[in-house]
Amino acid sequence: GSKDVAKRAGVGIQVWALATRNVRNIVRHPLGMRAKLAQNIIMGVLISLIYREVGVSQVSVQGRVGSLFFISMTFMLAAFGVLGAFAMEKRIFTRETALGMYTTETFYFTKVLTELPHNTIFPIIQMCILYWIIGYQNKAENFLVFAFINVLSLNCGNSLGICIAACFSDLRVTLIAAPPLILPLMIFSGFFINTESIPVYLDWIKYLSPINYAFRAYMKTEFVDLVLECKDDELKANPSCPSNQPRCFCPVLEGEQVLKGFNLDDGITRSEAMACLAALYLFFTLIGYVLLSCVVRNKNKKRAKHV
Repeated sequence: GSKDVAKRAGVGIQVWALATRNVRNIVRHPLGMRAKLAQNIIMGVLISLIYREVGVSQVSVQGRVGSLFFISMTFMLAAFGVLGAFAMEKRIFTRETALGMYTTETFYFTKVLTELPHNTIFPIIQMCILYWIIGYQNKAENFLVFAFINVLSLNCGNSLGICIAACFSDLRVTLIAAPPLILPLMIFSGFFINTESIPVYLDWIKYLSPINYAFRAYMKTEFVDLVLECKDDELKANPSCPSNQPRCFCPVLEGEQVLKGFNLDDGITRSEAMACLAALYLFFTLIGYVLLSCVVRNKNKKRAKHV
């Protein structure tokens, strides 16, 4: 049977053959890889131009928060970007597994491993572009944390996109089903609605949202120990101000005050948020494998009935 053919080839030979083919496909057809690189570079440049040199004034708070949310959206771009590509790969995969050329787990995990290098390098390149231009805290440690969060976020999106693409055999259905599945993860990220205000019956969604954890980790990295100041026109009136200077009060002087306003001053720590991102990546990867295995099993059953 097909399983026997796959077993005779050996797992090592299957992995080597698939990995070699994946690399050759990238070399022979580099357009997809170039598109992914261009996407990361263009988004990095675009966010940089919008939020360039935010400074440390009161108005910079909105710029910092907005830019951090847009960087967190790397997840969604990755998720939508993989839908079409994986749908095409799945057709080849279904045909070749039916012929017993390799097993589902060999194909799937080889694909994950061969895509990991560029899914690591591209988000780091993006962060190199935007971090210093926007003017986040001038700390090497913070930059490295930002880059790591961006890598985790992009890989989460890639895995979720594969999960969704594995569920449907028709690309048109996949593209229709993806937005209602992905958009709630953005809505409950903590930017559009305070996490404390989410209805109880929808509260569980935030725990499955990579954007929630990425945004939280970015915010805690950037705003902890951030010192803010006020321009003259940003000072507010306060009873403690002297009579000759009625406006002397600066509303936000520390980044921690911003975190408190978003209810991010307590709860999970930055390290825990990053760990949750890594856990979601593993979770989506595993679910993608399970869904793909179910698809193959169902097709094999249908094929057996017609024999």
